[in-house]
Amino acid sequence: MDEHSLIYDWNTIEYEFNRNPNNHPHGVWFDDETLRDGLQSPSARNPSVDQKIELIDYMEKLGIQKVDLGLPGAGPLHVEHIDAMLTHIT
Repeated sequence: MDEHSLIYDWNTIEYEFNRNPNNHPHGVWFDDETLRDGLQSPSARNPSVDQKIELIDYMEKLGIQKVDLGLPGAGPLHVEHIDAMLTHIT
């Protein structure tokens, strides 16, 4: 097996990737990592679930198409927050 087929290079640009413009009014798409990677800093505090939901509402108003809601493997509190955010989104 070719080792290159086992490794995904995140630095490549998929020029052939086509987005359906009917699904979003903007030409640029955003993926927000604030609620996951943004909270990984030792100096960052974990917002309450209500604050996270408020952030999601602001993200929607800003036109952000994709949000990483967290890392459920980090423990039961994180699973609870992610479930609450998913419920709010739906």
